[in-house]
Amino acid sequence: MILQPHQAFLRRVAVGLSIPGFLLGVGGCGATSARLGVGPTIDSQGRVSVESTFSLGLGMPLDYKGRSQHYLQGLGFIGGSSDVDSDAKGPTVGLGADYLYWAHPRFDLRTGVYFVNRTWDEATETLDLFGLGAHLALLPVLTKNNSNLFVPQVCIGPDIRVDQSWDANSQRSRTQFSVPIVIEINLLAAGD
Repeated sequence: MILQPHQAFLRRVAVGLSIPGFLLGVGGCGATSARLGVGPTIDSQGRVSVESTFSLGLGMPLDYKGRSQHYLQGLGFIGGSSDVDSDAKGPTVGLGADYLYWAHPRFDLRTGVYFVNRTWDEATETLDLFGLGAHLALLPVLTKNNSNLFVPQVCIGPDIRVDQSWDANSQRSRTQFSVPIVIEINLLAAGD
């Protein structure tokens, strides 16, 4: 498989951003997350599809006095989409930055911005969509182990996403709205 220049660039950026985050997470002062999201999407062209993504996030707390509740996290995600009405399918990749508020011990509130690339292989054309988006997730915490320095969490809930993308070939734009259900595993360095 030969990588296109933009795909090679995305991979380099993802690796470059993940190394400092990994070092922060391993060093014990961070927020490490693995997320799996699956849900329906609809775009401004009326296309309904199902998109699934897997993401890894690494970050650090924003407050160091007492038990940390505010975190900043960089993340990368991969996945794919499948159109409901046709055979169109395509991969999804992206990078993002999230703010995570841990409302100890009940829920996590996660919001952020992301850069996304979706490639759609349709019968008549191939769309290479690049875009920017934002999301907001309210994720109830299912686990109750909050007494350690490192707090493991399992969360599940909806993630509201909106992004605007442009086709690299035709310059046509497309807005996409989605509400995936997310299962998230976090390891938070919570402090004392």
